[in-house]
Amino acid sequence: MQKIQLAGVLLTQAKGFTAHCPDVDVYADGATPAKAKRGLRESIEIYLDATIASDKPWRRPVSRGEDPRRTYPDAVVEKFSIKCSYSGQLK
Repeated sequence: MQKIQLAGVLLTQAKGFTAHCPDVDVYADGATPAKAKRGLRESIEIYLDATIASDKPWRRPVSRGEDPRRTYPDAVVEKFSIKCSYSGQLK
């Protein structure tokens, strides 16, 4: 099992929180910040495993014009780094 560290952004929503990884454009929602972050880690790990299995490049960064840090700066609660596990070789 290998690890990778990626950027994360926590956003507040009307009901709960959304965690986003702009490096791979993956999102997860949760009732609390911890649940949103946990869901994001799980979603990223599933995404990485799928890209490895399909032999596709893993990096899929969000465009500057769609980055919530720029488009919804008032909703940003926290910027954080997230460590995710994967097995195999990333392209």
